[in-house]
Amino acid sequence: MGDRVIWVDGSLVFSFYQLTSILNDSTTLLTLERQGTYYQIKAPRLKINDLRLSQTFKHELDDWKHAASLNGRLTDLFFIPYQINSSGVIEDTLSFMNSSAEEVSPENDLSEKIQSGDRIVAINGTPVETVFDLFKQLQERSALVIVQKKSPTATMPWDKADAAFEASFDTKELSRIIHSIGTPSPLTLSGDLQMLKPVRLKPLSELDLDPKERQQMTAAYEAKKSMIEQIENPQQREMLMNQLEQEQKRLMLGGRLGDRTVTFNPLPTTQFGNVLENTWKTLTSLFSGAMPAKNMSGPVGIVQALQTSWSKGIKDALYWLGFVSLNLAFLNLLPIPVFDGGHILFSAIEIVTGKPIKSKTMERWIIPFVILLILFFIYLTYQDIARLFHKLF
Repeated sequence: MGDRVIWVDGSLVFSFYQLTSILNDSTTLLTLERQGTYYQIKAPRLKINDLRLSQTFKHELDDWKHAASLNGRLTDLFFIPYQINSSGVIEDTLSFMNSSAEEVSPENDLSEKIQSGDRIVAINGTPVETVFDLFKQLQERSALVIVQKKSPTATMPWDKADAAFEASFDTKELSRIIHSIGTPSPLTLSGDLQMLKPVRLKPLSELDLDPKERQQMTAAYEAKKSMIEQIENPQQREMLMNQLEQEQKRLMLGGRLGDRTVTFNPLPTTQFGNVLENTWKTLTSLFSGAMPAKNMSGPVGIVQALQTSWSKGIKDALYWLGFVSLNLAFLNLLPIPVFDGGHILFSAIEIVTGKPIKSKTMERWIIPFVILLILFFIYLTYQDIARLFHKLF
């Protein structure tokens, strides 16, 4: 309790969302030895079926599979896109099929460091003495985690959080631990930083939860599944169902983790400028066609947003009240005849021309915009209600 995750599988961790992304990427951390020097790289971890293998190397992998006592079909097992000899030395790269069904090579910023003759000595920090050990280690997805013991948890301003994170630990101590991974003398503790034993990752469905939490999670899953099954569009239904299944399969560390709490309290002038900027971007996107009108919210959507904000606390509620009020004030000043900005425009025209605008002329301008405004609000209300029913059913 109280430990803070600092580093996972080659990356500094800044948020829970980023941590989830790291844990679920298809890579593995290799420790390689070159002429007595050790270094780490992240390599793609792929199904053998996606690799472009020669028949000779495929037969060799099959022999390694049996020697490592691995079950299942060879094509369903995992390997890295490198041709390796029986001593664990890299001889060449292997091309593979990516998610877009394109044949690619592992030559990128990370794998450019790999050279023919480099020997793999560890997988995710676990030493491998033979290629059988190497093959076996690649089948299990585990993570290397460095934590800061009893990290401070005091709430701080959002604009100082990044600087505070960088200053909260000694980067030299972190570097010492990282560079020792997989070497004959690994360093597990330096200062207040500690390298944990490789953590076996588990999907959400296999986490050790108490019966109540398990029941709530199952109920939420069944509710989402039931809603998706009622969608008439088969393509959309299949896409959402796949997303739901992937969510259930996503890998996690198994502990209860959360982002550090920060306070977001910018100056009123900053908030005012941000709201005006966002409102202007929304309007320009609406008229340019970059954003469909159905994505906007009408009266029903505004009430929903305010209700949600009240449930979170008085500060959120006041913020959204101010946000809505400022947006309405900005819209009201637009030079559209039905708004106050339109009346200001008419007054400006009268000042320039030196004579009043005829009432019939003003009616010809105002009435069409009144009709358009009413139709627009009806359309937005319909979209709000449709979204509401979609969430409920």
